[in-house]
Amino acid sequence: MKRNGFGTALVTAGSILLLLSGAVPARADIISVSDLPGSSGITTGILSASEKSETKAGAETTYGTGKKTVCYTADTSGSQKKSLADYTDEERYKLLFGTDKKLFTVDDKPAGFETKSAALGNMTTVKVPCYLIDSRGAKYPSSRNITVHKALAEDVKQIFDEIYALPEKFPINTLVGFRWNSRGEVSGPFLETVTCMSAHAYGAAIDINMIENDYYVGAGNDLRDPKNPYYITENVRDIFEAHGWHWGGDYAICTDTMHFQYTGLDMLSYNNGSPFKKYELTSPQQSSTLIRNMQRRLEKLGYYKNGIDGSFGKGTEKAVKAFQKDHGLKVTGRTGKKFYTLLWNLTNEMYDK
Repeated sequence: MKRNGFGTALVTAGSILLLLSGAVPARADIISVSDLPGSSGITTGILSASEKSETKAGAETTYGTGKKTVCYTADTSGSQKKSLADYTDEERYKLLFGTDKKLFTVDDKPAGFETKSAALGNMTTVKVPCYLIDSRGAKYPSSRNITVHKALAEDVKQIFDEIYALPEKFPINTLVGFRWNSRGEVSGPFLETVTCMSAHAYGAAIDINMIENDYYVGAGNDLRDPKNPYYITENVRDIFEAHGWHWGGDYAICTDTMHFQYTGLDMLSYNNGSPFKKYELTSPQQSSTLIRNMQRRLEKLGYYKNGIDGSFGKGTEKAVKAFQKDHGLKVTGRTGKKFYTLLWNLTNEMYDK
């Protein structure tokens, strides 16, 4: 294999870490992951684009720098180097948890992720370059910290190095990696109580510019404003995709445009076969928090003007019918999935209370 420079070998227990001095970008650090669950004899390194044809590290991709680097794993058994992007789902679970692929729930968590404190033991915080926008609208260089799974840290650094190198100077307003809800579960507005674990609890998910790239109900409902400077562009999405990460905008049940995760999107599963609340409300006189939520949203859009009382009375029914008529829905005065999906997406910045 041809290399630009001399390849120095660092021998560890059961593994070899190759430092390719001529191929590694100055900003990239090499870290060993041989101590992680399921990574026996495995290390993490960097492979230059010129070597990808020999290692089958993935499709050739050129961004603003004209040079693409990828993370790979290697062992001492003589097997071919493999990009983390090319890992199968089974291999990704082995890397992160040391287990076969399965649906983990709050009642059946992987070893090492039983609590927030335990999960943090598998995390590391890395500093990544980014652009910010000042009060005059000018972009300037900066950096942000993000906490992710140790096994993905080098890959995440490479992703953000490539994003930083884009000619568009993509700005990052907010950035979240590891996040632990009350029990590590998936959470979000409009969702039923769920028991499946969130990829954020594993440090295997990243949210970028959450306010400007929102969560919308239903598949393909991308209602973002492309003119917003914090809009996640196709170039950014392409970089994540080249590294094997999935975009939340491709979920089959919702459009989570802020979200990227290393594990497959099928990991998002819910109780009782449906992620959404049962928004079947009818007149007359029902009373619930759900109705108050609907009244607030209809009020914001100018359809409801009778006060937020949580009762499905004549005023609420009239507002529902007017909304249905204006948006091409069957005028029944009853709410349903189509009604509430549209209502929620038109008022998605409001809390689900």
